[in-house]
Amino acid sequence: MVQTRAQTAAAAVATAYMSDAETAIVAHVERASIAPLAIANVPSVVDHLANFAQHFIAQTQALAAEHVALQQQSQVLGHAQNAALMAMQASTQSSVRQLTDRQRAIVEELGEALTATQSRLQDQLQHLQMLQDERGGQIERFVNDSLAHAQEEAQREAQIAASTHLEGVRQKLLEMEEKIDGGLENISQHVQQLVEDSLAASQLQVDSCEEPTRAVLLRVSRPH
Repeated sequence: MVQTRAQTAAAAVATAYMSDAETAIVAHVERASIAPLAIANVPSVVDHLANFAQHFIAQTQALAAEHVALQQQSQVLGHAQNAALMAMQASTQSSVRQLTDRQRAIVEELGEALTATQSRLQDQLQHLQMLQDERGGQIERFVNDSLAHAQEEAQREAQIAASTHLEGVRQKLLEMEEKIDGGLENISQHVQQLVEDSLAASQLQVDSCEEPTRAVLLRVSRPH
């Protein structure tokens, strides 16, 4: 795994520090071994410095080993972290793809459902329109039939009334005709009687006038 810039810089600083420390200790030990005669005459100081140098070198080496272990652990952690990040990134990308696919599927399902709903609504509207048209036609036919029936009933009633009225008028005319005929017969009989009476009276007058005439004629016709 590739180290980060901070990890690389920290490792370089630690390596340089350990190299400088080892160099300084070795130089200090060499100077102590070739020190002036006064120091050589004091064995306890030399031993103390040597022990100090060895202890410092051991601590430095332990620190270096610990640093290396920490660096390795950091690398392992870095590898694990990077692997975890990569896995997380892959999981995130997979989740995003799944979410995108799911959203696309949901959008498609919603679109299909909306289209189906619109189609059903359109069919229902057409069916309702057909029912409305059919019902309107039925209502119109019912109204027309009712009007026609009412008109026929009115005409029949009018015909019945007219027939009844005509029958009454005809009966009245017959009654009037009978009365007129009866009156005319009475008048005719009365006129006939008047005529006969007039003729009889005229005949009497004629007869009365003829008697003197016949008498005169008889006297004239007799010889003297």
